[in-house]
Formats: sequence, C-alpha cells, structure tokens
Amino acid sequence: MIEHLRGQSAYRQQQAKRFSELSRSDASRADALEDSLILVFTRLQPTSTRFSFPTHELTSRKSQVVEIDDEDALLTWTPKTDPVLMRASLSARLGQEKPHETQTPQPRADHPQAANC
Repeated sequence: MIEHLRGQSAYRQQQAKRFSELSRSDASRADALEDSLILVFTRLQPTSTRFSFPTHELTSRKSQVVEIDDEDALLTWTPKTDPVLMRASLSARLGQEKPHETQTPQPRADHPQAANC
C-alpha cells in the first residue's frame, strides 16, 4: 500500500510538471498570437487602437515613453575640456595636409567607456 501511494505521488508530480510546462507554452503562444494580430490589424488600419470581434476584443497603444527600471545603472558623464590641449590639437591639425591619414584616435581617460577600449 505504501509503495502504491508513493508511486501515485510520483506520477502526479510528473503530471503537475507536464501541465505546468503546457500552461507556460500555451500562454506564450497566446501572447505571440495576440502580438501578431495587433501587428497585422495596425498595418491594415494604422489609426485604430481597438479591434472588436464577436468573442474577442484587442486593444493596443503606442507609447513614446521610455521606462528605466534601474536608474543607478545609468552612466553620467560630464566631458572636461582642457583649453591648452584643444589649442595644441587644433594647431597640429591645421598644420597637416591630410590629418585623417596620420592621426589615430585616442580614447579619453575621463570617458566612462575608456576602460573598455
């Protein structure tokens, strides 16, 4: 009797796992179908945001808002210009005929992405 109950428990756990996977798959397919339908309908009627059918209703909205989840992850960078270096760079560039052939870009040490270069 104990082995039968354990066997039933294992079977039901497998079934629960299978049903959970089927549920996630169905939800994913429904979302993909809804997105596809909204895309098709908005191409057919670009100004519409609501599509009504006998048994369903689809709504969509366009947003120009950018949502930032983690504001701490944003980089802030304030460029610092050194007038002496700027004048020297301009003087050097004006004295060369083809600056693009002889100069190679140098990363700035105060730029946040300079460590990645």
